[in-house]
Amino acid sequence: MRSIFILLLAVNLLVFGGLWWKGQQAKVPVAVVPPAAELLAGEPLVLLSEVSEQQLQEFSADRISMLEPDPAAGAGDDGGEAAPVQPLCEFVGPFPGQLEAENFDEHLGALDVAAQVRRVEVQGEPSYWVYRAPEVSRKEALRRLHELQAKGIDSYVIPKGELENGISFGVFSRLQGAEARLAEVKRLGYAADIHRMERTYEETWVVLGAGEEAKLGQELWLELLNREEGLERRQNFCPDVASR
Repeated sequence: MRSIFILLLAVNLLVFGGLWWKGQQAKVPVAVVPPAAELLAGEPLVLLSEVSEQQLQEFSADRISMLEPDPAAGAGDDGGEAAPVQPLCEFVGPFPGQLEAENFDEHLGALDVAAQVRRVEVQGEPSYWVYRAPEVSRKEALRRLHELQAKGIDSYVIPKGELENGISFGVFSRLQGAEARLAEVKRLGYAADIHRMERTYEETWVVLGAGEEAKLGQELWLELLNREEGLERRQNFCPDVASR
């Protein structure tokens, strides 16, 4: 009985060992080697010693052209250059008259500072004109004027310009005054309107060339500005200032 048991145990061990061995064999990777014909079909390797000098130069030129930046890439979208910046000049004034400005200019010239006397147009405060639209003729305008003056309305005929043959009820420096006059005329039964007029006037200034103000120190500037009452310094875009 014991011998049969030992025999069965030995058989089981042999069967188990055989199965385990087959499992280990299945885990081993198998390398697939392509046929020699496929290896020979590819491009062969070439040594540098076997390449001609011309082929090396062509290869190097191709690589360099790939690395060089495109010159058009750095240009702007429009391909143009940036617009030059207009310089700023020092303006000194306003002077009460031409003679005072010329004396100041001569003093700057003695200090080797390039400058020039200029008449500068300055924007003034607007005025407001209360008026009635032009009549069809001068005769009709005069008839309307007599009618208005008979009612005690201060007025006159506009002799020329875009409102020729119109009726003026006065020019005012402030909008509030013009609006009050307009309301008065309308209460009397006459149509009227307000025309805003822009006003400019000229002042005399001395204009230094670009950068010329740097030749003068702060103390000298104070001395120069005290030569005339009301003088001040301003900066604006340079006109054509003649150099000395």
